[in-house]
Amino acid sequence: MNSKKIGLIGYGSQAKRIIKILKSLNENIETIFKIKYKTDQNKIISNDFKDIQKCNTIFILSPNSTHFQYLKTLKKNRFIFCEKPPVDKLNQLNFLKNTDISRVYFNYNYRFSKINESIKKTRKYKFGKLLYGNIVFGHGLATKKKFRNSWRNNKQGKGVYEVLGIHLIDLILNNFKIQKIETKLDSFLKKKSPDNAYFSIILKEFGQVDCFTSYTSPYEQKFNFIYENGILEINNKYIIFRGPRDTFDKKGYFSAPKVLFKESFQQEKDYDNSLRKSVKYFIKVVDNKKKFLKKENQLSILSNKYLLKKIY
Repeated sequence: MNSKKIGLIGYGSQAKRIIKILKSLNENIETIFKIKYKTDQNKIISNDFKDIQKCNTIFILSPNSTHFQYLKTLKKNRFIFCEKPPVDKLNQLNFLKNTDISRVYFNYNYRFSKINESIKKTRKYKFGKLLYGNIVFGHGLATKKKFRNSWRNNKQGKGVYEVLGIHLIDLILNNFKIQKIETKLDSFLKKKSPDNAYFSIILKEFGQVDCFTSYTSPYEQKFNFIYENGILEINNKYIIFRGPRDTFDKKGYFSAPKVLFKESFQQEKDYDNSLRKSVKYFIKVVDNKKKFLKKENQLSILSNKYLLKKIY
């Protein structure tokens, strides 16, 4: 492969975050492809697809429904960083399964996060098996005027479940084996796409994780995991490990497990750090002309498959 030539597809909020990270890593961007861009105010932005085809390292940061076509068109002889989900239709997953995607990296928010790291850290504290989990992830995006014409409000899509819920599915899948997901989608504001999603991730071995994602709620992000020998709590201020189960008061009754470890935590900062680590990892593989781990891509496809399965 020739020297790295980076191109971006899309110029929304995620693209602007990626641009900032690439600049901090001293990476040059050759072109940014945006279909409806009509001015020449910034020469790096183009509405000519031929410009993006000249690049050998591409970031697909466009609306979810466009990912598959760009992957299919650009995959050959290029490294690709593709935002989740890889595709938005079950039959499109067959293409990914039956073709070489070893140079494709799918970006899921939590893979490099402190949240994912903390779940893995429960092994250090010997928390044992997960009995129950509860996740709440919501804010009021759908109440904003700009949401009406946003790609997130696509009537063909799954709304907040597709945009936020998939990250939670991938987080759980990277730490546990999933048996099935039972899902209910609602549109509180009666708009095109669902703005509230309620889903239970049933685990194969034991337990389940109940999730609520919303585009109409007050801002809230909480993670609570109850294990047989401890508790992991994550909110927008702290990460807290509590244990063991056999904690008693003076009368010999069970009492709340003591704090084993506590650290300050900001989810917005963690998101930024996780995204930066994802981009750095991608660039490192490109620079070394390596391939992405087969297991990573298999998990990415499986997360996508669970998202697209029948809604109960």
